[in-house]
Amino acid sequence: DIPARYADNMLPPLTLQLLVENVIKHNSITQSKPMTITIRVENGYLTVSNPIHPKKSVVSSGVGLENLAKRCKLMSGKDIIIESKDEVFTVKVPLLYE
Repeated sequence: DIPARYADNMLPPLTLQLLVENVIKHNSITQSKPMTITIRVENGYLTVSNPIHPKKSVVSSGVGLENLAKRCKLMSGKDIIIESKDEVFTVKVPLLYE
């Protein structure tokens, strides 16, 4: 749900791919328990959120989000925001303006 006025904003390369792969890697997704990923813009950040359905066998190293955080800080001077509350995981990435 991205309004057209944000069409010219940018993100660090491969940001969306990394965030969607993260959802798939860390969550149990089945036909009876499908996954919904919500992507929207809030207060100058692209927000990607999903319900938490953790896989039993996956241990997170945090490297993917850590690398994304470093890229965002370098490119925008802003930090990403990571929230996990009410059984929803959310990552907020600052939009880049040129």
